[in-house]
Amino acid sequence: MAETSPPLRQFLRFAKRQAWLIALVPVLTVAPAAFIVQQEAPVHRASMGIGVAESGARPPLGNSALMQTMKSILKSNVVAQRVVTQLGLPISPADLSKKIQVQYQPDSSVLNVTYDSTDKSEALSVVRQTGVEFQRVAHERLGVSDSLKRPGPLLIVASVLDPPHLEAGQVSPQPKQTLAFAAILGLALGLILAFARESLDDRIRSRGEAEEAFGAPVIGALPRRFSARPSTKGHAQPRQEAEEALQILCANLEATAQGKTRSTFLVTSALDSDKPASVVANLAVALARDGHDVLCIDADVRRPILDRLLGVSERTPGLLSVVEDGMPAENALEEVELAGPSKNGPADAARDKPGGRLLLLPAGAAPADGAAVISSQRLHEIVGQLSATSRYTLIHSPSLLSHVSGAAFVASDVDSVIVVARQGRTRRESAGKVRLALKALGTRRVALILTDVRRPLWTIGPE
Repeated sequence: MAETSPPLRQFLRFAKRQAWLIALVPVLTVAPAAFIVQQEAPVHRASMGIGVAESGARPPLGNSALMQTMKSILKSNVVAQRVVTQLGLPISPADLSKKIQVQYQPDSSVLNVTYDSTDKSEALSVVRQTGVEFQRVAHERLGVSDSLKRPGPLLIVASVLDPPHLEAGQVSPQPKQTLAFAAILGLALGLILAFARESLDDRIRSRGEAEEAFGAPVIGALPRRFSARPSTKGHAQPRQEAEEALQILCANLEATAQGKTRSTFLVTSALDSDKPASVVANLAVALARDGHDVLCIDADVRRPILDRLLGVSERTPGLLSVVEDGMPAENALEEVELAGPSKNGPADAARDKPGGRLLLLPAGAAPADGAAVISSQRLHEIVGQLSATSRYTLIHSPSLLSHVSGAAFVASDVDSVIVVARQGRTRRESAGKVRLALKALGTRRVALILTDVRRPLWTIGPE
C-alpha cells in the first residue's frame, strides 16, 4: 500500500497545481476595488461635543434618560428643518436628520455629534448650525440653559464643550484598508475555488495515486522530456535523467520476469492518448542494447506506429498478412538496426555489453475489421510461436478500453500486462475501468509505467 505524504507537502503540491487560480482571484477582486476607490470622492467628517448636566446633581452629570432626550432633540425634524432653512441645503430635513449622527457613552454627559460630507465647508457648517439650533430649541421648549450659573426652571444645562471642527484624514474611501480587505477576500475565495476544482479533478498526479487507482505497482517512471522516438542509430541520446529512468525500468522488468528464460508482456493503456507505443519502442531498444533478444509485435491494427518509431520502412506485409493471408510469421519480421551507444550514453560497463537482437512484427496495412484480426486464434498461435525465440516479447496493444483492443484477447496468455498511464492526464475513473477489465480477463500480473513525470519519482519512493 502506498505511503501518504505529510500534510504540508500535500498542501504545497496542491498550491503549486492551483497557483494560477489562487493568484488570479485576488487580482480580480483587488483591481475593481482599486478602480472604485479611485473613482470615489473623499468623504470628510466634522464633529463637536455637547455637554449635558443637571445643576442639582452631585456631581452634575447627565443621566441616561436625560441624554436620550437631548439626543432626540438633536435628531428631531424641528432642528433639521431650521438647519436646512438657515444654510439653504438641497436636502430634506428627514434626510439631514439621518445623516447627523449622535452618540454618547454610558455614564457620560457628552453628546458626540458628527456629520459626513464630500464638502469640508458644508460638513463644518452643518455641525456648527446644528449646535446653534439645538440650543435654541432646547431653550424654547424645555428652558434648557447653556450655563450652570443660569440653569433655568428644569435645572438642565446643555452647552458646546468641544467646538465644531474637521477630523483629521477622511472617512472614506480608505485605500489601504479597502485593498487589504479585497486581497484577503480574494485569497479566501481563490482557495475555496481551488479546493473545489481539486476535489472535482480525478486526474492521477502521483505514484501513490496511480498504484491505488490501478491496484498495481509502478515499475517505472519516465520524465516529461522522454523522447517518443528512441535512438536506434547511436545519436540524439536522451538526457541522463531519462536514460536513468529507462535503465531502472529495464531492471524492474527483468525482476518482474522472475528469472524466466522467456517472458511475454502486453503493453496497453487506459486511453489512446497515453501513447504506450513510445514506451514499447524505447523499452525494446534499451533491452536489446543490454544484450537481450527482443521481439515487438504491433497489435494496434488501426493506427500502426511502431514501425515508424523504430525506424523500419513501412510496407504491406505485417501482422495482417500473417493472420489473413497465411504468410509465415518469420517472413513478416523486420530487424531493427541498433548502433552502439554514443559518448553521451550509459556508463562504461553498459557500453561493453554485447547488443541483442531486436525484431519487429509490424501491424501492416489497416484491415477492414481490426477486431476480427486481433481476436483470432491465429494471433495466439503467432505470439506463442515467435515469443519462443526471444528473451522478451513486447506486444503493443491499443487502449484497453477501446472497442477494438487486442488486450482483451491475449491478456490472460501473457506473463504480465503493463499499463501505461500519464501523470496528470490519466483519470481515476479510467483507471478503475482498466482495473475491473483486467480482473475480469484473469490476468496473471499487472504493473504500471508512469509517463510525463515532472520529477524523478524513482528516487524518492512511494508518495
